Amino acid sequence: MPTDRRGRHIRTHRIVFSLILLISCCGVSALAQMSDLEATREALGRTTMRMDAIDRAGGGGPARVWQMTGPFGGDVISLAIDPRRSDTIVLGTHDGQLFRSTDGGRIWRRIKPGIGATGLALSVIVFDRARAGVIYVGAQQTSGVTRDSAGGSVFVTEDDGASWREIAALRGRYVLGMVQWVKNPAVLAVAARDGVYRSLDGGATWRKITPENDPELTYFHSVAIDPRSADTIYVGTWHLPWKTIDGGATWKRAGSKETGMIDDSDIFAIHIDEQNPDTVLMSACSGIYRSVNASKTWTKIQGIPSTSRRTHVIFQHPTQSNLLFAGTTEGLWRSTDAGKPESWSRVTPLRLVINAVAVHPDRPDRVYLGTDDYGVLVSEDAGESYEPSNAGFISRQVHTVLADRNERGRVYAGVIFDGANGGLFISEDGGVTWQQSMRGMGVRDVYSIHQSPAGHLYAGTNHGVFRSDDHGRNWTPVKKEEEKPAETAPPTAGQSAPRRVQPVVQRRTRPGTKPAANARKAPARAPQSAKPVKPVKVDDGMVNLESQVFHLAPMIASGGAPGMFAATWDGLFFTEDEKKGWKPLRIADASGAVLSTAHINTLATTPLDPGRLWVGTDDGLFISRDGGASFVSLTLDRERRGVRAVAFDPRNADVIYLGTTNGFFRSVDGGQRWERRGGGMPEAISVNVISISPVSPDEIYVGDLMYGNFYYSRDRGRTWDPLDTTALPSRRLRALDSDPFDRHRVYAGSFSGGVYVMSRQGGSDDQ
Repeated sequence: MPTDRRGRHIRTHRIVFSLILLISCCGVSALAQMSDLEATREALGRTTMRMDAIDRAGGGGPARVWQMTGPFGGDVISLAIDPRRSDTIVLGTHDGQLFRSTDGGRIWRRIKPGIGATGLALSVIVFDRARAGVIYVGAQQTSGVTRDSAGGSVFVTEDDGASWREIAALRGRYVLGMVQWVKNPAVLAVAARDGVYRSLDGGATWRKITPENDPELTYFHSVAIDPRSADTIYVGTWHLPWKTIDGGATWKRAGSKETGMIDDSDIFAIHIDEQNPDTVLMSACSGIYRSVNASKTWTKIQGIPSTSRRTHVIFQHPTQSNLLFAGTTEGLWRSTDAGKPESWSRVTPLRLVINAVAVHPDRPDRVYLGTDDYGVLVSEDAGESYEPSNAGFISRQVHTVLADRNERGRVYAGVIFDGANGGLFISEDGGVTWQQSMRGMGVRDVYSIHQSPAGHLYAGTNHGVFRSDDHGRNWTPVKKEEEKPAETAPPTAGQSAPRRVQPVVQRRTRPGTKPAANARKAPARAPQSAKPVKPVKVDDGMVNLESQVFHLAPMIASGGAPGMFAATWDGLFFTEDEKKGWKPLRIADASGAVLSTAHINTLATTPLDPGRLWVGTDDGLFISRDGGASFVSLTLDRERRGVRAVAFDPRNADVIYLGTTNGFFRSVDGGQRWERRGGGMPEAISVNVISISPVSPDEIYVGDLMYGNFYYSRDRGRTWDPLDTTALPSRRLRALDSDPFDRHRVYAGSFSGGVYVMSRQGGSDDQ
């Protein structure tokens, strides 16, 4: 079933992947970034996209150059090798992107313009056996997936990826499997959520061959065609396999408890031995099954632990029939003796999720794996050991990006939903190359990054806040200090031993409320020998942050010690001393009446207006003028709208920019009045990111979440130029930050394309 998921130098030599088992998870991720510096730079050059800006005059403005820079790696959903060219591989991602390598996986380049299916996961890739340059790609819906989801399709190219078309007969089909018959490539079959479809003319026409409204023949995962007959087809459903021997006229269940297969088994993959077609392998959530009599009876394959039996793919080596691979949710398992129990061994780390396995007959020792989080892994020894090979391949969700305010060229990016291979990444060359930096943080998703005026870094993660005092190289959790027992000297002659004092016992109070006034102390015990006196523990309402921390913002106080605000899954918090913990805050007015409990989308403060906190939520905009003690609601217009982004002009706190779910607003009087800005930007726009150039504050960039559009203003938001982003793999942006040293450079975190670096070239200096 589909799920939602999700050292300072780059190594210049290749390292065998089996060594990963001997090093820490941080080391694993460092290896996964890149294994060849020259390949990195070549890939970056190949993935540069040049696009002209569209100015108000209709042309003549400066050129913008976009670069997909990394971090390399991510999720590979599907992978296939060209049968005619052993070094040509195509892979598909969870966001509709295709990448190709023509040098055995060393360097990957995005296929442009691609199939244009952003938001669809590319579940299967099939190279046509008869027609060179013909490739089929099956897709499935990824957002809003339910049991009855039907979004998806099949796309085909006939010119090796230069152009693509959608197969109209399969539009809207949630496709999970596709196969081409080995004897006659004109015969194709597709497994979709609502049925099995077959073509007998090379994909020109299609016919559904499963019955309508059958309660069992539905929710198809996989399909395979018997090499001996195009009319003998096996299909896997959400509940056991089925088989037809007459091209779909009749169907019969091909596995059950009576024939050796556990009931209620989702059939994820089917493999028929081409040399002995009576031998069929099927993988299910209950394990891997083998039949030697064309599905009459089944035997469960032993040797793989039950925790690893959720097998996404079964693969038989094309030239060594005894060599089997099982790609599971807990690593890759390999059998050297046709699946006998004692012949299985796990050849990758347990944490790997394997989605695809591929071997070309002309290169029998080279095995390719498509994985979650770690991208492509390659073996050169028939699958015994692996190493990452992701130069140029990027499928990362970057939730936050920050250019260092003190060190030119240093950039930080937070990656989410990539497990041990995600977290925080650092670039020291303006985003050209990236390295993971998670020492002391462990496996974390990084949602927010904040840099204090003193240069300290804070990372908001899926499990609290971490701090770095050395530019992100090492991290420590921001937590309350443990109280240490006081040391006491032993009593001298004539002194009585100190009494042991019991801690104060108090009721647990709700966050943000005062401790109970009637807390009762326990009676003191009789004097005894001298021992350290335990401190009195008082419930002061201060807590540690344990859930997702989506946003961090400094507390700007007049003459006071600086503090910090945090917007989390559990609400709003504040600390003025990291060692004492965090105080829960409510978005409530001065009387205590709660104004909003909605999700917080953004926090904003400015040193030009100490004590003031702006909070954007799904309920609207709220402002505190007393450091979060109380709030008032600010009305933009008559329509209620969510607020996603707030930004201040660094020269004037009264100039405020607001991105909402329906429009972009500006105030020039501290928020008393708001004007809805157009001037080249549509009024109906969902703005989720705003970036003001620190070098040239009249210049503003804005990203639209709804359509993925991008706008630039050179006059403080009065007029806007739409910038062309259609060539970007993922147009929706998660984060945006302007370079504090170079007004012509902007960093963007995307939903699936990693970090983009946009640089402006040519034109006059005021453009």
